[in-house]
Amino acid sequence: MIYQNEIVMLLICSIVLAFSIAYGSKLNLFPYWVYMYTSFLCLLAACICTVVEGFLFPTLFDLLEHLSYAASSLSVLIWTWKITQQPLVEKSK
Repeated sequence: MIYQNEIVMLLICSIVLAFSIAYGSKLNLFPYWVYMYTSFLCLLAACICTVVEGFLFPTLFDLLEHLSYAASSLSVLIWTWKITQQPLVEKSK
């Protein structure tokens, strides 16, 4: 069964994806942006799997959904670890 909140979440993720593609050149301003973007793509995959599991192979897509959430969390963990390991840049006076 598909719930309205799943469709809304997929729609929101799709809009964010469109903006991230449109403004992709600005993403590289973030340190280690690849990990952050990978995390978002994993969240998008989880949203897609959530909707698809209502139509076919519910067990498989439920597993893929939860694996995508785990991969997203791991990517955020790696991104957080990497940005906290680099030295702080002080502004010159």
